[in-house]
Amino acid sequence: MKELDPDEVSRVVLLGLLDGSAKSLDEAEQHAADRALNVFAVTSEPTDPCWQAAVTTAIVVAVRAFGRVAFITNSPDEVLARGPFRGRSLRDFAEEQGAAVALPGDAYTPSRINISIGDQPGAVFGRVLHARWDGWVASVHDEAPEASGGGNVVAAIGAASLAISEAFLFLLDRPGSIAGYRDLSINLWAGGGEAPELSFAPAGWWLVGLGHLGQAYAWTLSHLRYRSPELVEVFLQDTEATSFANHSTSVLTPRKTKVPKTRLVADYLDRSGFQSRIVERRMSSETVPRDVERGHVALIGVDNLLSRRLESQMGWHRVIDAGLGNKPATFTSISLHSFPGGRESNAVEAWKDDEFHPDSLPNSPGFEDLSKHFDECGVIVLAGKAVGVPFVGMTAAAMGVASAISEVLGGGTVDVVNFELTNGTLRRGAATSASDISLPALELSKN
Repeated sequence: MKELDPDEVSRVVLLGLLDGSAKSLDEAEQHAADRALNVFAVTSEPTDPCWQAAVTTAIVVAVRAFGRVAFITNSPDEVLARGPFRGRSLRDFAEEQGAAVALPGDAYTPSRINISIGDQPGAVFGRVLHARWDGWVASVHDEAPEASGGGNVVAAIGAASLAISEAFLFLLDRPGSIAGYRDLSINLWAGGGEAPELSFAPAGWWLVGLGHLGQAYAWTLSHLRYRSPELVEVFLQDTEATSFANHSTSVLTPRKTKVPKTRLVADYLDRSGFQSRIVERRMSSETVPRDVERGHVALIGVDNLLSRRLESQMGWHRVIDAGLGNKPATFTSISLHSFPGGRESNAVEAWKDDEFHPDSLPNSPGFEDLSKHFDECGVIVLAGKAVGVPFVGMTAAAMGVASAISEVLGGGTVDVVNFELTNGTLRRGAATSASDISLPALELSKN
């Protein structure tokens, strides 16, 4: 039998193999390729950093979740001012990502589902979903709302992620789903009291795990408009290299590449003017931050429980762990844990049992077909891989970064936050007051 390399199978394609919608790998790949989305980005203010953040987020996520993406904008030659691709034109960025670029009025292939970021796009074939940000609130609407009152760049990134999520779930068309026919929003301000302007952010960050979540975190941080970005220190910790499968979930990974994830992400953050520090060792008692590094906010994006149980012992001032659902029924679920808090990381009930690795094939037509044509080892390893779509990680990243900023701005923290993209349910634990220990922060320019 032929060998199957699990790292050559897109995690979006894996969804079709596991949920029963595809009877073979070829059919699952065709289903993914057939999903099409048009992104309309029409504005009279193309230099607005929030608009640029939302548009580029929508594109970088959409090209990984959909088989065909068209980008229709009246400002294709506008130069990006922030983010990993700053200095590039919107046209060059979009085409490099794999989107087809057109001007309003040009011929483009119609799509059943479209998203709009900015002004109204005019007459459009198919449904149009409208991304909006207002203060810390990110939202998507199935009918054009009134113009928003303005928001911050983290909310703009969240709004783009929500819009892509709704479009994807609309095409997935699961029984009972109303995705694409509703308003959906999330207030990213995690603290108590009235939400302030985004004026300061942590001066140091420590990203552990640079795949789906880690790259979404890096993407979000790169859009924060620090007045002195050269003073921002970002530690990047991972031991793995990229693979083809990473492209489907990780927004900084090209389609064909095999490089250490730390080097890839460091290159992009360096372009944003930050100081990157590489740690190519697993998180353990041997990689505990030194005293001068304990003021960093650790953003954890790992999927192994042994590392997660260590988080409270590492010595960071603030740890934010994002967990994503990894099965067809749960892949749209997000859970954030913050430490220190009401309990230690080794007391989180869901993290006490060791991870499960399947020793039998899933009961789905797609995996039954795989077992007939490929070696059993590769098929079983693939069955143990996490289903993933990039808009989930990007939404989680916006939530995690907002949570860290909340502490800097005096809003305190929340131990646990759960958000479900399928039904829009948001649950927050009890808020805690801001820590007596001052978290080092730097001033941001106004959005």
